[in-house]
Amino acid sequence: MIAATADIRDAAAAGRPKLVYFADLTHTGTVANADTFPYGLGCIAAYGKAVLGDSFEFDIFKTPEDLNEALDAARPDILGLSNFTWNHRLTMAFADMVKHRWPETVVIMGGPNICLTTSGRTRFLEQNDSVDFYAKWEGEIASSSCSAACRTATSTSWRSRRHIRCCPTCCTWRTAS
Repeated sequence: MIAATADIRDAAAAGRPKLVYFADLTHTGTVANADTFPYGLGCIAAYGKAVLGDSFEFDIFKTPEDLNEALDAARPDILGLSNFTWNHRLTMAFADMVKHRWPETVVIMGGPNICLTTSGRTRFLEQNDSVDFYAKWEGEIASSSCSAACRTATSTSWRSRRHIRCCPTCCTWRTAS
């Protein structure tokens, strides 16, 4: 298991690709709430692989159980989460848990369950400190841009979220637009 104190750049220094977990979580009680493949995240991962190459490794999860198992095995450098009305609380529980366990893991959230106004998006990010970035519209460019920025950011600037503005379709709480 990767040490929780590792800097976001340690993956490259250790000669391994950065580990990115994407999750479009569904509730799994007696039946799966949404038993579809997370196609959107598949497109984002494929775009990221094409743009970023072998410096990043992408894994996609649909169930909380599978994501929990992966989190027990390794710390992701980046956690990308889909945010819909039906999975918001489940998604936020994972964002909070990962950020509490590994503060240096970058959490990117995206999906349609976000306010359309700048003030609303800013308020969401101020109230949900475990989310570092929010992809406002389509996630391919925003997620890849954030991942690329992660390659060169220091852990201090990354955690403060003051110095990184990835692209126009991704916002942080200090630079929401």
